[in-house]
Amino acid sequence: MFTKMRKSLGSKRKELLPADIETLVKLYAAFDDADDNRSKVFPGETFGFHTITVERPLRLAYQATAVRID
Repeated sequence: MFTKMRKSLGSKRKELLPADIETLVKLYAAFDDADDNRSKVFPGETFGFHTITVERPLRLAYQATAVRID
């Protein structure tokens, strides 16, 4: 539901015409989850994220040399 712009405005290359906005408002007002695959309800978990900490082992140079042994 957009129209390509004749000339890009920065990184924006698409615009909503008044007819597109009217369609979106009507879809929002008369919401139906099975409405022609144009509107859908997502559970809140869909927009969440998990923070995962990756701990890497400490990498040291382990070499047995005469200087290190002394």
